[in-house]
Amino acid sequence: MNLPDKVKICECWVRDGLQGEPQFIPTDKKIALINRMIDAGFKRIEVTSFAHPKLIPQFADCMEVLKGIRRPDDVCFVAIIPNDKALDRLMDACDKGYGVHEITAILSASEDHLLANLEKTFKDAIPPLGELVRRARQAGIRVIGCIGTAFGCPLAGEVPLSKVIELTDWYLQQGATSIMLGDTTGEANPRQVREVYREMRSRFPGVDFVAHFHDTRGMGLANTLAALEEGLIY
Repeated sequence: MNLPDKVKICECWVRDGLQGEPQFIPTDKKIALINRMIDAGFKRIEVTSFAHPKLIPQFADCMEVLKGIRRPDDVCFVAIIPNDKALDRLMDACDKGYGVHEITAILSASEDHLLANLEKTFKDAIPPLGELVRRARQAGIRVIGCIGTAFGCPLAGEVPLSKVIELTDWYLQQGATSIMLGDTTGEANPRQVREVYREMRSRFPGVDFVAHFHDTRGMGLANTLAALEEGLIY
């Protein structure tokens, strides 16, 4: 196996792991979890989402979490920012000293998935997201351009690699500093992962690609290993 000597791991359980929990996790518990992740040695932590509380009530306390966590100089904090209003709130937090270093902007590669989750078509979703990415970069905030359902969609089935390539090119034109291919519902398999990342790294040399896999079908670790074998370090 041809594996990298070092990899960069982003701990995202407090965001992705808690997102679907029906019971609200108290703010002090979230802060304590993040602080313990810092103590464990994680240097990149996805700490919260600025999604509207009506959509994801779990993150109604996003600002309080940001205010309460410890802030070592060598730890990078990441947050999900879905729209301009959320970016406004984050930029205010940054000005006051409790923002994040990096944000994730998300767009599904499957329009069926986009419609089901946001009731938006590509035509509706792309312009405001592009504006969000450009504003964040102008403010000096790094942006992960996340392409959801990059390996398949439970609604649409196979997602053409050409669409993933198109959205990657678009994100980079807006100023995204890295590209995440999200296996949103655990559709990927190791052979597909190798083929996709081999093609993407060939087409976009020098771009930092981030692997994000779910373990819905028990393939999360195998897919991660396949991505590492293709040279990913994120």
